[in-house]
Formats: sequence, structure tokens, C-alpha cells
Amino acid sequence: MKKEELDQIKDLLSYGDIKVKRENEYSLTDKAVVKLINEIMRLRETSKDYILCAAIYYNDGKKREHQPRNIESGIVVCGRRHHNCIMTAIEFSKSVKQDLEEGFITSKDKFVNREVALEIAKRANQILDLSKVRGNKLYSEDLY
Repeated sequence: MKKEELDQIKDLLSYGDIKVKRENEYSLTDKAVVKLINEIMRLRETSKDYILCAAIYYNDGKKREHQPRNIESGIVVCGRRHHNCIMTAIEFSKSVKQDLEEGFITSKDKFVNREVALEIAKRANQILDLSKVRGNKLYSEDLY
């Protein structure tokens, strides 16, 4: 680790957490690495959630890897707008149009429905024009 990199994190560390390897080169103790990981996790949990993109959720009961944190079975397809998600899903399965839920993916890797998404987008000041919001649901057109 170079001095410039160390300067960015040194406020989070104690004197004994840093080892000098040679001039302008440093390493961290295991304790320091754990401390930094814990700080990253704390910041991730306390940071403001915001909407990333449109998504649809189709629960076919199958367990899959690499789905949002709160999805145990089924599949989430993301896109610029909901119709992009639906068209992608239809390419893979003609039966997918029934029983799907439209929503959004958040910065904390969760699928949320349109109602919850509206509240998140409001708190994050993401809505272009609040006077144009339709009811209690978020539409991608409200964001971009």
C-alpha cells in the first residue's frame, strides 16, 4: 500500500494497525483489515437507499443464485423501463407475463414494489417532478 492510499483510511486506524514495509510502502495488520471491513459494512447499512433501475419479479418457485438479497426464489429481470424487463423475460419464457410483479432494484440490492420504491425515491430526492407522480406508485418515468 502506498502512502497516498494510506492517507485515505488512516483516520479509521490506530497507530499499531499500520506496518512500515519500506519507504513509502505500508501494510495493515489483520486487526486493521477487520476494522476496515466492519466500517464499510456499517456505512453500507446506514447509507441512504436509492432506486437504481426498473425491475420485474417472477416467482416460479425455483431457487437461483445472484438474485437481490430479499428474493429467495424466482427471478428478477432489470432494465431501463419495465417494458424492457418484460420483453427480456418473454424471450426466455412465454409464460412469464402472468404473475409478475413490477418494481425496482435499490442501491442496497433489494427488489421493492412500486409503492415502496416511491417512498425510497422521495427520501433520496430522485423524483424529477413530484406534481407528476401518479398515485402512490413509482414509475421509471418519474426518475429519468
